[in-house]
Amino acid sequence: MRGRISGGVLVLVLVASVPAGSGTAFAWDAGPLPQSGNEPATPVENPFDKAREAAATLAFTGTVDVDWDGAGGRHSDHLRVQAAGGSLEVRGESTLMAESEGARMVRRPGGKWDLLWSGSEVSPVRPALGEKYEVATVAPPEPVTVASRPTEIVEIRQAGTVRERLFVDAANGLLLKREQLDGRGHATRVVAFSSIDLEPDTSLPPSPPRLTDESPDRLKSVSAPAALPGGYRRLDAYREDDTVHVLYSDGLYDLSVFRQRGALDDGDLPASGTRVKIGSGRGWVYGWPGGQVLVWEAGHSVFSLVSEAPTEDLVAVARALPTDGGGSVVDRMRRVCHNLLEPLSP
Repeated sequence: MRGRISGGVLVLVLVASVPAGSGTAFAWDAGPLPQSGNEPATPVENPFDKAREAAATLAFTGTVDVDWDGAGGRHSDHLRVQAAGGSLEVRGESTLMAESEGARMVRRPGGKWDLLWSGSEVSPVRPALGEKYEVATVAPPEPVTVASRPTEIVEIRQAGTVRERLFVDAANGLLLKREQLDGRGHATRVVAFSSIDLEPDTSLPPSPPRLTDESPDRLKSVSAPAALPGGYRRLDAYREDDTVHVLYSDGLYDLSVFRQRGALDDGDLPASGTRVKIGSGRGWVYGWPGGQVLVWEAGHSVFSLVSEAPTEDLVAVARALPTDGGGSVVDRMRRVCHNLLEPLSP
């Protein structure tokens, strides 16, 4: 289960990559995927666009702290990031992720490099941020610094509720801190530089000479809902072996739907998940540094959703996806959970 989930490596960590739906059933309607470049211009300036540009053009090193709500309470992780010459690296204790010229790579423990995304495909055009959210610059009573850098604060709101609070470097537009908030204003996930050096005396190592190509195949058409609850639109679809990955977005959050024929054995899932009701069955939600994972079985298929979106979004989508009428998938689901969590795990 490897596919494009969001933009650059730093975006995965800091930039990235909704009310619950009514549970209306959506048909898996086959049809061509939208073509890039034919969407109207975004009417509201997207603060992530400038942040991505800054991350791609600046040279810097730093430490990023990630705090998130998960099973058993609050969790934290610490990552080392490095950027130069348009390339980015994110290092955990045992795993290194890198991006150069749109290609995303990961070095597994033991030194093996995998190519997760080739970068050769044109990125799909996401819905305009302003269709669902409002963007506002906030003037705090006192100046706010992050990693000793002066910041501007931007809030992304939905129907008056703050969903994201961004702390942007006032000098260069680099995103220094990101808070994801629930409906009560609690920060469910915070990603922030604790230190940053914008004049590093270092350069990134060259790309690895040998890669195992794990990038998925892009599909020209797919049988999947064109739209999902919460304003998520279908952008693209991929296949790896017998797993289909459909990518959606609401303009702020990307949401990946993975489907594979088979059955799910509860005993083979990690014990740390939170149970949720999906139709007449159950699903399990897992928090990780990159967002949320929801896994459940419906009909004769196993589904998993991966997104930074709020849990209620994932549950609403899961309840709306149709079931249909097919092989054991336990080993595959072990790989799914392992591959999602490993890149940013200590």
